[in-house]
Amino acid sequence: MTWADAWGVLNTDGNLVERPNQRELAEAVFDITTNGGILLGEAPVGCGKSFAYSTALISRVHKKERCVISTETTALQDQLVDRDLKFLNSKFGPFKYASLKGRSWYLCQRRASDQHWIIRALGAKDIGNGERRDVERVLGRTVSEDDWEAVSGDADYCAQNKCTGDSGCYSSAARTRAGNAAIVVTNHALLRTHAEMEEGILGDFDHLVVDEAHTLEKVLIDGWGEEVSPYELWKSLENIWTAIDASNSRTDDVVAKMQEAEHFLKEAVNSVVALHTALAERRTGEWLDDKMWRRETFTLSEQYLSGSVDVTLADKLTAYEIDGPTRFKVASENLEHVYDVLKKDLENRERGNRKVSKGKTAARRLARVMGMVAEAMTTRDGIIMQYGVPYVILGEGYKAYKGTNDVRIRCVPLDISARAHETIWAPLKSATLVSGTLRDETDGTFNYVIDSLGLKNPKQIKVGSGFDYAQNQLVYVTPGTYDPIDVVGARYSMEEMVNVIEASRGRALVLFTANAEMEYAADHLRQLYAGGLFDHRVLVQERGVSKPELARAFMEDKHSVLLASKSFFTGMDFPGESCSMVVLAKYPLPQWNALCRAQNDWWMKRRGFKYWYDREALQVFRQASGRLIRNETDRGVIAVLDNRVANPKERVSTLTQLGLQSSGSLYTSKIEDVSSFIG
Repeated sequence: MTWADAWGVLNTDGNLVERPNQRELAEAVFDITTNGGILLGEAPVGCGKSFAYSTALISRVHKKERCVISTETTALQDQLVDRDLKFLNSKFGPFKYASLKGRSWYLCQRRASDQHWIIRALGAKDIGNGERRDVERVLGRTVSEDDWEAVSGDADYCAQNKCTGDSGCYSSAARTRAGNAAIVVTNHALLRTHAEMEEGILGDFDHLVVDEAHTLEKVLIDGWGEEVSPYELWKSLENIWTAIDASNSRTDDVVAKMQEAEHFLKEAVNSVVALHTALAERRTGEWLDDKMWRRETFTLSEQYLSGSVDVTLADKLTAYEIDGPTRFKVASENLEHVYDVLKKDLENRERGNRKVSKGKTAARRLARVMGMVAEAMTTRDGIIMQYGVPYVILGEGYKAYKGTNDVRIRCVPLDISARAHETIWAPLKSATLVSGTLRDETDGTFNYVIDSLGLKNPKQIKVGSGFDYAQNQLVYVTPGTYDPIDVVGARYSMEEMVNVIEASRGRALVLFTANAEMEYAADHLRQLYAGGLFDHRVLVQERGVSKPELARAFMEDKHSVLLASKSFFTGMDFPGESCSMVVLAKYPLPQWNALCRAQNDWWMKRRGFKYWYDREALQVFRQASGRLIRNETDRGVIAVLDNRVANPKERVSTLTQLGLQSSGSLYTSKIEDVSSFIG
């Protein structure tokens, strides 16, 4: 058998099972890597796309060309390295392949205390590559998030301690292995970091495959933005003062400029909090509690009030709109001056100084962010152009533990297409982007992903599933006759949820868009289970619970119920009988906050995508439907419990119908149909 005959779905037993149309995808990837260019491929979940593109890369490896595969999740990274590439290497190798994750996924023995229980338990045992999963394998147990944070690396700590693989640093050793590998498997966040650096952490490579490519834009937006929390703001100021004290350039002028910057920042931030607290209370007509303030999000721009304005609010408005921009601007200019002083100080030293270097970095970052805030405050919509990229500048309600109202400042890029083209796509011989939901369901084209990611003249392919959704998948749509739970914003009925779960005999993945709604359902189901009125074990995605461990427990218990956030299923497979129902407690509309409004306006009014908001919602719906049918024998139900679906005047009703049309599934509003379908 040659590598070109190896296309098929690799099962857990190591056998290949050929799937319809998988060869079509693999041949398209082979063609694009051979001749160059960009390929967009939509292939449904279960068709074996990861094995298809991995197999197609073998010919490039034999040509001594380096390849990178980027995934959204570390779970898919592990699958590629442990299964797909391992199999291909045994058949068509040898070639070097490696996985590279972020620093926080590796044990840091330098940072961890010798007395920490994890370090004592490991002793001198071999922990392989030092990844979290290696540590947990040796320990024979799951490590909590808090414990792992105490013994793992992070960007801030590692930036101050330049370790190497020879020093026993697992993270550095992983980077060395990746640099020597013909195929590197990484994730979107590290791909973004690579693109930011002059000498990327992945080294030079020729071909890139982006799996779960529908999530790449969001990852780039999140990473290429700026965010400053209240703690980070004051900590940065503290680091700058420490740097000034440690430098050889402490002068009266530097101290005066720093004092003025700190004073103006405090005054300006206080004016933001005061005004938007008053505006929120004016809008709601009541005092804001902690939860209400944390949900506040607003653009940092000029505020135009309708109706009468009392004297107190007028004073707050003046402090915000008239004084605020000047305060932020002067603070930014002063911090830029301090940055220049600290930079020159470091240049005049024979050896570096960590404190001065850290303060210099903090001064530059704060100067940039506060300068953007000053500019945005004089606009109507908080949108500014920075280096040709549109940013929306936001304030978000923030409240420290037992603290007063405060704000987190975010500078979010609305359009990263030009930067993505320049830093990611342009240097490559070929790029392949694949996903089960890459097209825009509102028009059936790839136009949005092409424009949003800055792709030039890509080839396009849509691979059919080969599954009969009309026979194997049923969609239950609530008739809207049940009363919803008493939680603000909730749209589902607890009675109906229990009924549909019972109809599926457990095996249900229940997805929520808000923690309060999930907590309500968890408490109710646990009480029923404890009282013997509910037969299914209840698993809940909670803080400190390992996502892979939770998924494993769900798959092992064929009658359990898993309650999780709407993004839980991303990168997770629940084959066979482990999951026969996906329940959407609320239709996954994007949260209509200030950021969403700005994104919608940008793409709708300035880029011509008038259904941007609908596209976002339909994509999540399609992803959820892809969790159920993994092979020809799977049968499953999607249950939509949002009572707005039953009202044809609601947007959710229209979107649900579009989702049903795209899936080709049958649908019902009778719970007894669910029971008979599951069998």
